Amino acid sequence: MKQKEFTNYIIPRLIAKFPQFKNHLVEISGDVMNIEFKSNAGQLELWITTQDSEITIGLDDQDGLNHWHRHITSYDNALIDEDINYVSEIIENILNGKTEIIYSNLNGYAIADPEDHLSESFGEILEVKPWSKW
Repeated sequence: MKQKEFTNYIIPRLIAKFPQFKNHLVEISGDVMNIEFKSNAGQLELWITTQDSEITIGLDDQDGLNHWHRHITSYDNALIDEDINYVSEIIENILNGKTEIIYSNLNGYAIADPEDHLSESFGEILEVKPWSKW
């Protein structure tokens, strides 16, 4: 699937699942589109891009520095709807607070894995909050 076709397939489906993203679209080129959605307090931005014909989701801080991101690459176009569902689940869990966000003064922001056993290393300060608090 070519880049423009990929973008035109992905973005409307994400907007259908997350209508709050509709006014947060940023055209990067005629072929690539980003969704850039700030948290209520403005400390974080959740972004999704279609660049490189893959779905990438990430978190930036208020200075625009990327802290965490994940690539969801569809090697088989027959599975693209499964990839959309997978990224939608990640987004839903972040937005509804089921997946919390960790801030480490040493490592920045990341999404919390339920399997993580958080403990601070020497000099590290951890803060764990849901999306709505960032």
